[in-house]
Amino acid sequence: MNDEYRRLLVAENLPTSYYLETPHFGGMAMTRAGNVVFPRLDAYEYVVIDNQSCEDGRLCLLNFAVNGQVAYQARVLPYHLGPLTSLRYGLGHLWSELMDERPEARRAANKPIDLHPPLLEIMAKLSQRGDLQSFNDYTPAEWAEEFERFAPGYLQYEQQGRVDEYSWDHLVDVSKDPFVTYNHLRNARRLAELQRRGPV
Repeated sequence: MNDEYRRLLVAENLPTSYYLETPHFGGMAMTRAGNVVFPRLDAYEYVVIDNQSCEDGRLCLLNFAVNGQVAYQARVLPYHLGPLTSLRYGLGHLWSELMDERPEARRAANKPIDLHPPLLEIMAKLSQRGDLQSFNDYTPAEWAEEFERFAPGYLQYEQQGRVDEYSWDHLVDVSKDPFVTYNHLRNARRLAELQRRGPV
């Protein structure tokens, strides 16, 4: 891979890298003036995990114009992506509205995260600054249970200083469980307590 092509491999040049270098003609068209356009590009968001994401925990959320140029861009924390995509595809809001108006896309709600401490310490810091909403009062033990369910063995690898050896193959395939949710531990305990009490 030459240096010129490496410079293209940045989030802002995603359409060029994906559609033109491949080439992928199904996503392109040409105007009578000879300009290359991407007719359906503006209807979707692109989420990029780049080097900066690995440093500060924020995803690069991009929306492109049909000419392939960036129309809207934001750095968002992963747990803000769900509400934004729900509003876009569930209620039909335009990305222009979401990026400009929704608090989940604003810089103040997407402060960088220091990803260097152990995972449970990161979650504690996020709780302290109020980022986790209904999860802010989770204890370290509850987070450890959650992580063990979705990423079995990760915390043990972390304690042993072997995070680089942890395989993604260990991650639980949640697509096979349509009922899987975060906060499941408390919900399950509440349900068990209600069942124990019996009819009121």
